[in-house]
This record gives sequence, C-alpha cells and structure tokens, in this order.
Amino acid sequence: MPALAALHCRRRRRRRVAGGAYQGWDDITAALGWPSLPGENPQAVSLYPYGRDDADPIAYVVTAGDHAYAFDYNASQPWRLGAALLDELPSSRSFSAEEAMPVAGLHLDIPAKRAGVWCIEPLDGLESWWPSLWPGWELSLWDDDAGHQPVRFPAFDLDRWLYELAERVHRHWAVRETLMAHGLDPDGPESVIGFVQSHLATGLTVQDRDAVLDAILPGSATTINAADAALFR
Repeated sequence: MPALAALHCRRRRRRRVAGGAYQGWDDITAALGWPSLPGENPQAVSLYPYGRDDADPIAYVVTAGDHAYAFDYNASQPWRLGAALLDELPSSRSFSAEEAMPVAGLHLDIPAKRAGVWCIEPLDGLESWWPSLWPGWELSLWDDDAGHQPVRFPAFDLDRWLYELAERVHRHWAVRETLMAHGLDPDGPESVIGFVQSHLATGLTVQDRDAVLDAILPGSATTINAADAALFR
C-alpha cells in the first residue's frame, strides 16, 4: 500500500485487539484513554483547491448508481465536500479499471441516502463530523476493504508497494554508515534533527536494516542499495 495505517491496540473482553487506526489520532488517543485532540474544520473549501489535472494519477473513486468517477491527487478527500459533492459528480471524469489503484473510495446510494467509505489514509474523525456535512445520510466504514465498492479495480501489484515500503525504510531510517557514505557527519550539525539522533541511538547497522528490507520484499536490499549508491557517485 502507498501508506500504512498506524497500528493501535485496545482492550476488549480481556484480550488485545490490533487494528488499523483509520480515524487517525482519534483512534490512537482513544486506545490510550486520552481525550480527543481538537480537530480542524473537516469541510473542504473546494473539491480541487490546487486545480484539477486529469492527466494525474487518480487518488479517489466515487461510485453512485452505475457510474464511477475519478479524482486525482490534487483533489480533497471527496467526502469532505459534504453533500455538495453530488453537484460535482456530473462534471467529473469517469474512472477506468485500467488506471492505477486509488487510495480511497466513496460509494453513494443516493435514493437510500447511504454511503460507505474505504481508505488507506487517516480519516481524521470522519464518523464524528459526518452528520454535519452529510445530514440525513447513513455512513458505513469499510476500513481498507475496497471490495465493498461496486466497481472493478485494476489488478493489484503487491510487489510494487512492498518495494516502495522497503525504499521508505531505507530512506527514512538513519544509519551511521549510510550517512557517512553520503558525506554527512552523524555527529555534525546536519544530524541534530531529533528523529535522526533517535534512529542513530538504536545502533541499527546496515546489515540490520538490509535484513528488514529483505524481510519486506526478498532481494530488495541489493537493488535499493545499488540505486542509492548510484545517486552519490
């Protein structure tokens, strides 16, 4: 997946249940027994605050009746527009199963006023503010299960996303030897950023990191390290 949902644990009937924190910080604070964080205004100012570009890969698909509509990465999460989204659908481009897999979907049963959402992005308290943007509409949350949406999606290339995850681990987890190979001083001013120091404090070695990469996708460590070395020749 392009992004992984944070995991949280909560006690239920004396056992721990792990699940995706699809509501973002709301799920995490609830799991810890903390009060909810004050949220921002969930309503989108417009569907395309940064402009529409039909040449961009799609991020969201909205289905209503027999129609499927596609929205690119410049779009707001469509459900944040509220019921005003219904007026935008006729002018939206159609979704094709030949396109890349989206990161989220919204299904609208307009006559019954029922909606369902699946998403691999944080929903940021969608359940709590849904009634204010979609008054009279019933909401079902499908976590990351795109199978609930009545549309044919493209074949899912799992290895592609596993490779991206391995790349992220390589790119974002600071290892002393890698920093030095890139001409950076692990103890210098460029490495005083908090997350860099916390990563270095774990003592993770290149071998440790590469073992993680290969656990995510066998053989990825060799390919990723070669690509990284080529960038710094």
